[in-house]
Amino acid sequence: MAFRSFLVRIFTAPSYTSTVLIAISLLSSSNLLSQSQEHLLISQSIEVEDVELGGMSDDLLLSLEGAFRVRPNRRFIGMTWRLWAYKMIRPEALKKSLDRRSLKNKEPGGLRYGVRELFGEPPSFYDESELFRTSSKMTQILNQEGHLQAHVEVYPDSSHMSGWGAVFNVRLGERWTIDSISWNTKTSGLPLNAIKSSTLLQVGDPLSMNSLQQERNRISRLAGGLGYATFNEGFIKFSLDTIHRHAGVNIEVILRGQHIEGTATNIPHRSMKIGSILFDQSDMTRPLRSSLLQHLVTLEEGLGFDPAKFESSYRRLTMVSALKGVEIKKDFPINSGDELGTVDVTIEMHDSPRYNAALEFDMTRADTRYGPLGKFTWSDRNVSRRGDVIAITLSASIASTQPFSYSSSSIVPNSGEFGFLGSYRTIGLPPKRLGTLPKSTSPHTEWIIQAAKESRPEYTSSSFDYIHRIDWVENAARKSKINIDILHVSFVKLDISNEFEEWLDSEDDELLKQRFSDYALSGSRIGWTSLVGAEGSNVGLGIEWSGVMTKTFSPLLGLEVADDGGVLIGNVPIAKFARIDGAWVIKKDIRNRPD
Repeated sequence: MAFRSFLVRIFTAPSYTSTVLIAISLLSSSNLLSQSQEHLLISQSIEVEDVELGGMSDDLLLSLEGAFRVRPNRRFIGMTWRLWAYKMIRPEALKKSLDRRSLKNKEPGGLRYGVRELFGEPPSFYDESELFRTSSKMTQILNQEGHLQAHVEVYPDSSHMSGWGAVFNVRLGERWTIDSISWNTKTSGLPLNAIKSSTLLQVGDPLSMNSLQQERNRISRLAGGLGYATFNEGFIKFSLDTIHRHAGVNIEVILRGQHIEGTATNIPHRSMKIGSILFDQSDMTRPLRSSLLQHLVTLEEGLGFDPAKFESSYRRLTMVSALKGVEIKKDFPINSGDELGTVDVTIEMHDSPRYNAALEFDMTRADTRYGPLGKFTWSDRNVSRRGDVIAITLSASIASTQPFSYSSSSIVPNSGEFGFLGSYRTIGLPPKRLGTLPKSTSPHTEWIIQAAKESRPEYTSSSFDYIHRIDWVENAARKSKINIDILHVSFVKLDISNEFEEWLDSEDDELLKQRFSDYALSGSRIGWTSLVGAEGSNVGLGIEWSGVMTKTFSPLLGLEVADDGGVLIGNVPIAKFARIDGAWVIKKDIRNRPD
């Protein structure tokens, strides 16, 4: 009886109505949450409310788009092909395929694995938690760019038929600017005027954490260039005062001194200078010459401590083939009795194995012929203790339509080729002394000799090449480099069979005839390459010529002069030409998904 009266009280009009409404509300909210997790994420967009405050720059918009944690499925010609491929392979079928491969000790692979895991893309759903994290990250980015009152909200766009879109509503608020800049260098020991003279921070500029980080890097590099070896970015602090200010920030740049362990005091940093430079080659079987080491190392005794010169010295030394390892040790400070501390530098070097030999076998293909190729290479990484390298390569190959078919009933024409390649590369521009050359130019000289002979059923070809090349860096900041082939001599001589010559005549093709004709050149080439712009674009220019002034130097070179005035190399006339070529490669970042 009591239970019945309890039910009657529940289902009275006011109580029943409120209970039903609460139940419907709970069911509706839980259903909406489950629907949001089941809808595909179709798009993501950013809308800015307070455009009248200055709007948003393209760079800032790109930064906000980079905060997206969830990406919609990629489309091509309006179709989500990767999602379709992912769903096409059932997980059960893929698991069975991978289990079979695992039993055979094979790595994951196969058609199903490639379609679903490599090409396919799992579905991207409208995930409220991930999108909320994205909005929080956007707010953080806006705060770092001076929008301290920025707020970002995300809401769904259900107007799409195949899923939902995510719309990020951005309220920028007023962007804070720099009201004043003060410097606190009391305990640092750094010269204030030298540090602040080229500051990147200016009164009235918008507040930006990126600008503060760039200023931190600038101060650290400048202090290192002034010889303050113990100073780094960790001693730089920015104090921002935003109390009782309307969109204005007071910045205090604090440069701290060194902390002494066990005490609460800081001591000023001291400017350092390079003391003695010692080259330790005790572990090397064939030490390098001191003139070479002095050219490679950009550090100089008595000058200020510059981290950039330590870095460049290490980089230049490690580029020498004779060295396997380089360690630059610094012993500081030593009290020299003046305001400068002295750093003694020891450069410890370990050499690579001097000789190297490699034997290579491969199957090569030429037209319809194929066959084995053998190659032997020998090199000496430290010929005369100048960091010079000599390398010699011998190669031989044979090719046929049916390799190794030499029976009396089946004689197959074969082609054979023998080759020789020798090169010698050294640091410097001989005969000019290395000490007279600027260290920043990184000059090199190389001599290359190449000869080959090819025997085919149709013809026999003999070729020879000689190159004397020099190169140096014209501008290290732009990686501008100049290459000059002082002398390039090339010679190709063909001995054509009568049958093949008759076939060439019957074809009546001038280009084909030139392809199978003798050829010789004697000339030079000048090339220049350089980076252009901050995004890595590069430009290159080359000028090449042959046959210029060869008649004048023919007596000196022992070359024969024909009756028509042409110069001959082995009865082959030297080609006369001049050619200019150039290239301009433009690199530009294209807005695209990082994956």
